[in-house]
Amino acid sequence: MKKVLLSIVLLYTVFSAKAQNLTPTVDKRIELMALVFRLAGAEEYQPSYNYKSSYTDKIERKFAPFRESELVKYTQQLRNKYGIGFDAVVNFALYTEIKNSKVAFRNDVDIRNLDKRWPQDSLPKYMNLLNKFYKQTGFDAFFASNADLYAKAAESFKTKVMDEINLKWFDDFFGQKKSDNFKVMISLSFCEGNYGPHIKDKSGNEEYYTIFGSCRTDSAGIPIYGKMGWLVAHELSHSYWNPAIKPYYPEVMPQATKMFYLAANYLRNIHYGDPKSCFGEMLANASAILYDVDNPNKYAPNYDERIQICQNSDDGFIAIGAIVEALKEYRKQRDKYPNITDYMPEIVKAFNSVDAERVFAETESQRPLILGTNIENGSQDVDPALDSIVVYFDRRMNVHANGWSPDSKCKTCKMPNTEGLDFYWNKDAKSWVVKVKLEPDTEYTIIYPSFFFFAENNCHSPKNNYRLTFKTRKKQ
Repeated sequence: MKKVLLSIVLLYTVFSAKAQNLTPTVDKRIELMALVFRLAGAEEYQPSYNYKSSYTDKIERKFAPFRESELVKYTQQLRNKYGIGFDAVVNFALYTEIKNSKVAFRNDVDIRNLDKRWPQDSLPKYMNLLNKFYKQTGFDAFFASNADLYAKAAESFKTKVMDEINLKWFDDFFGQKKSDNFKVMISLSFCEGNYGPHIKDKSGNEEYYTIFGSCRTDSAGIPIYGKMGWLVAHELSHSYWNPAIKPYYPEVMPQATKMFYLAANYLRNIHYGDPKSCFGEMLANASAILYDVDNPNKYAPNYDERIQICQNSDDGFIAIGAIVEALKEYRKQRDKYPNITDYMPEIVKAFNSVDAERVFAETESQRPLILGTNIENGSQDVDPALDSIVVYFDRRMNVHANGWSPDSKCKTCKMPNTEGLDFYWNKDAKSWVVKVKLEPDTEYTIIYPSFFFFAENNCHSPKNNYRLTFKTRKKQ
């Protein structure tokens, strides 16, 4: 995928065991379009609940008055009618340039190749309104005023993430030299989106982008990054997979469609909405798994391929195991298959041979269940003296995986106070306890995300998130 940017940067790549000088940037065009879609209410361009930094606060103070602007209203209309969002937003940005405080489409690209979610007849009006918005909001000055923050964020991403990436692996694995054209971007405006768009100019030159959001900051408001090797590998892999699979879509779409509708609930939860994109994501996930097997890093020294395959299956990528095995066979036969394009018929064969119903049913049968909590869901009379909340499962769970989160869709929902308090698993490993301090006459909402929990002897997570709501009684 699922879901960044000062100016486009050239990537000076040294081909050694590690890729050096992969310099990320914060790009003005991406930040501009992310802002517009944030104001338009696009969920994927909102900051996450734990990424409310001085920068995102500054965005809110500066640009909130423009939520009713003509551009934002028009963006909402297009989004509602054509489903414009996620990678279509960054795709639009990369087709533009900003010169002399004016936004325009690049002369070296054909806008007819813009993401198909953008109706061509909307583009003149949209560009006109975008320029009006750009000037009225003073976006140019706002972007310039944050140059130091962008530079610090880029250096953090380079040091913590890109310096750990073995760029040479991708050219070697796929048998195609594309890494010279990689461009790495980060955004400070949103968290959830990570994207891997690809653009070809009128001369046939190709540009491959990896774009990442930012989800955490330090006490000084500087974005911090941790274990992201798998995500980087996933997005870089798209640059190789996308052109290779294009001729084979007619052959895989019947099977891809069957798989998508079997696992649609899970796939839509992670923002994949159609069979075609899910097939491409499955391939990128498979190569990212093998990348991590070959390139263990300090953030994941004990990488377990089995767990990654299992978690992908939980997400709805039913054929992931078969694709990984096919790619292992590809690596054994590189004399016969010099590059991934040559091997695509075998990938298609492996994908189409999967018994989708059987694999899906097996995965479902191994999922644990969240049975409930020590608080009756929906209760309006909870004792505020209650000092712990316990969530129960139907089997022993992995005690190293747990957590809860706020309801990100509810701005007024309150979480219990846990500051300075403990949390732990009971001895039976079937119940997780969090110590809390509750207030009287207060409504609380807690989300137990399914992917925070795994069964003890396998990596399967519960089928659904569990949402607990309750209200404490008034002070007596």
